[in-house]
Amino acid sequence: MSRCITSVAKPSTQTHDLPAVDALILSGGQSRRMGTDKAWLDWQGMPLIRHTEAWVRLQQPIQPDTVWVSCSPSNIAIANAHFDHTLLDHPEYSGRGPLAGMHAGLLATQKAWLWVLPCDGIRFANNLLVRMLQLALSEPQAEAVVVGTRDGEGPLRLHPVWALISQKTKPRLEACLRTNALKVTSFFDSVQTRILLLEPNEVLWNVNHPTDLPNHGKPIRQDHVD
Repeated sequence: MSRCITSVAKPSTQTHDLPAVDALILSGGQSRRMGTDKAWLDWQGMPLIRHTEAWVRLQQPIQPDTVWVSCSPSNIAIANAHFDHTLLDHPEYSGRGPLAGMHAGLLATQKAWLWVLPCDGIRFANNLLVRMLQLALSEPQAEAVVVGTRDGEGPLRLHPVWALISQKTKPRLEACLRTNALKVTSFFDSVQTRILLLEPNEVLWNVNHPTDLPNHGKPIRQDHVD
């Protein structure tokens, strides 16, 4: 893999020639650290995943055409009550983690690029999408972009489920899924990935434990989908 670190603090003003993209919110995980399905954890009157969707739709100067939600069979009913575009993993790869969700998203979208986010990504820069897309298009060999952060002079930390992936990665995704090579970072190591290194003061807020939320949160019952 050619993994290049690139910092793009401000997007170019030239956005008229950028391709349309769709977004995929991953919500099929087991949420072991949370102790409950965190996608449906109630915070400020709505599930975490709805906060993520709201920030996706606040992106400027471009927004995704369609926001897909990748689900597990156990949460598909509640997801269908909240969203118009839901996905299950391909039957051959069901239950194989984020890579299976990404694969399902690439199968569903007609776009060349798919923007991937975690269900608990409830705050992030409102120009994150355009910066990731411009980075991807600035290098012809790029097949994916992953968000990275660094605390001062500390080591680079990758956030592999904050990603932009191209249709070119689909054969490699399928190879990983067939062989149960399910580590997300290893998948990105196997394709031409570029890293968008965020500025130290940028917000990238995701939730791994109820105490990460002010006033904590309460689970929304799976059978309560009104």
